[in-house]
Amino acid sequence: MGYYMIIALSALMSISDNYYEAARVDGANTWQLFSRITVPLLKPTLILNAFLATVSSMQVFDMVYTMTGGGPSMSTTTLVMYAYQLTFKGSKAGYAMTVSNVLMGIVLIIVLFQQRFMKREASEI
Repeated sequence: MGYYMIIALSALMSISDNYYEAARVDGANTWQLFSRITVPLLKPTLILNAFLATVSSMQVFDMVYTMTGGGPSMSTTTLVMYAYQLTFKGSKAGYAMTVSNVLMGIVLIIVLFQQRFMKREASEI
């Protein structure tokens, strides 16, 4: 969570005060400053953070392995954890490679969506 907060904070600090000063001169209140200046300028960063968090959550292994080991009845098993169990506990390396390739395909699709959103947001700014 701290990683994503640092990214959001750096984007927030990069917004020029000139925007806020001009809006205050035009009579904008605090809510209008936030909704019409801060949020639109932070939108690309928020989209990036959402996609980074999504991809990271799909690749989590160490926390699940340490805390639950896959959980009761595989309730906390991720695709990475499932591939690990297939390879080292089930001796099914070929099937585990297929699971890993599916995970890579899902992450690739998410990255392509992220690139589309970022291009659209960059052209709007």
